[in-house]
Amino acid sequence: MCAGVQELEHLLGLIAAGLDELRGSADIEKHDIRVKVAGDIAALPSRLRTAAEAVEAATQHRGSGGLLTICLGYGGRQDLVEAARRTALDYASGALSLDDINEQAISDRLSTAGVPDADLVVRTSGEERISNFLLWQIAYAELFFSPLPWPAFDAGPAPHPPPH
Repeated sequence: MCAGVQELEHLLGLIAAGLDELRGSADIEKHDIRVKVAGDIAALPSRLRTAAEAVEAATQHRGSGGLLTICLGYGGRQDLVEAARRTALDYASGALSLDDINEQAISDRLSTAGVPDADLVVRTSGEERISNFLLWQIAYAELFFSPLPWPAFDAGPAPHPPPH
């Protein structure tokens, strides 16, 4: 196995372990958080797909404390293409009329169906772009760009701006 494949396998293992940790997290339980994985889950390696499905199943009855959406195998453009395909198939089968094709019909066919659109997008590490991330879902969101890297960025007090 080449070094690149080994590195990718290691990274995927870390993500799967993180999902497993979330599934058993006392904080997730205490705060009644639901976890949803958005993206092309079917295309993920089996270990990662299993971990994603398990954390969703374990938290599906929760949600009064909020929703944590984790995007894996996700791209905003691909999400829109797949929603358009599903809309076209539903129209072709007669399940959807031309007059029923609207913003809600598209939203209902995105990988984030049932998840509220984002109100705030925080981009860390000094990047000032959205990078094909939730293109439809952040149409009306506020964007905040921070020079702090994740995980150094947290809900603590804001740093003082440097003197000029």
